[in-house]
Amino acid sequence: MPLSNRDANWEAIYRKVIKDGNRALVTNPNSIYELIKRGFAYYYLGDLDRAIVDFTKAIEIDPRCIHAYRNRGAVYHELKAYERAIKDFDRAIEINPDFGEAYYRRGLSHRMLGTNERAVEDLRESLKLGTRYDRWRNEAQEQLTDLEGGE
Repeated sequence: MPLSNRDANWEAIYRKVIKDGNRALVTNPNSIYELIKRGFAYYYLGDLDRAIVDFTKAIEIDPRCIHAYRNRGAVYHELKAYERAIKDFDRAIEINPDFGEAYYRRGLSHRMLGTNERAVEDLRESLKLGTRYDRWRNEAQEQLTDLEGGE
């Protein structure tokens, strides 16, 4: 999610990531790593259109890059384009069925669309498979508890 408090230190770090990425991409314009890193920085700075461009280019270079699909899906979710987000999460899961983060994010998008049964399935699967961040695991559990009526 984009920076909400515009913390100056984080903003400076993300601006440096973009500057460094711009320089690296001159030398190697097909660096998926640099595109994803720069897209991530754009995302956190709230420049969602540029983030989508970078994640899309990474996908064009490597159509099996699950992180580019997950990140672009997160941007679409932020833009409330939940169907588009779900398509990206679907593709990430198709490539790697054990990618818990994609299930987590797809579950959130399904919840926003009101397809709560699908949201429950995805959130359960994300908890089963795990994610990199405790915050995501905790949020998945909270969402699941809320969807299941506080059980």
